[in-house]
This record gives sequence, C-alpha cells and structure tokens, in this order.
Amino acid sequence: ANGSRPLDVTIAETAPAIFLIEHEAGRTGMLFHSDGELVTAARPVRPGEELTLYLTGSGRAAGLTLETGHATLEVGCQPVPEQPGVEVLRFRVPEEAGDSIRLRAGDVASNVV
Repeated sequence: ANGSRPLDVTIAETAPAIFLIEHEAGRTGMLFHSDGELVTAARPVRPGEELTLYLTGSGRAAGLTLETGHATLEVGCQPVPEQPGVEVLRFRVPEEAGDSIRLRAGDVASNVV
C-alpha cells in the first residue's frame, strides 16, 4: 500500500573490503607505516616493513589471505575496540611484494589497493 515491495538480499559470511581514505594526492587504502604515516606514492612500502591495514567484512574467517605481487600471506585480523565493523591487520611486507594488495577470504576477494 505504501509503494514498497520485497527485495531479496544475499547475506554472506565474508565480504572483505579494505577501507579507503582521501588525501591530498588522491585516494588510497587505509594502509599505514609503523610510525602511523599513511602509505602513499611519495612514501611507499619497503620489503620487511611492518604495516597496519584497516578493513571490514572478513568475518574473522579462518584462511584469510593477503595477496601482493607473487606473495600470498596467511593473516589474521582483530576487531578495533569501540568501532563496530572495523578490523585491523598488521603484517610484514614480503620481499616479493608487488605494488598492490588484495585480501581473500575463501573464494571472496576484496578491493585492490
């Protein structure tokens, strides 16, 4: 009677997504160096460096992987206290890292940053 109609919605256990942030040089993933500075083209990632990544939708799945270049890392993330739906992942950049990263939970892949 009010003009609405039912809508089918698929709910998945996992749908990983890397948060994005706008900055003066454009948009990038919420990926930070160990000193808290944002990873940018002006301050890129170095192999061996520890990074922090903010994401959502992992479902804290077993088998969460991070893909970069020719490397695939098994990773785990933790919820951020007081921030529902926000998760944090800390990892060390492998020697064979590429210039982008993507998360995968089972057969579901995140956005690429």
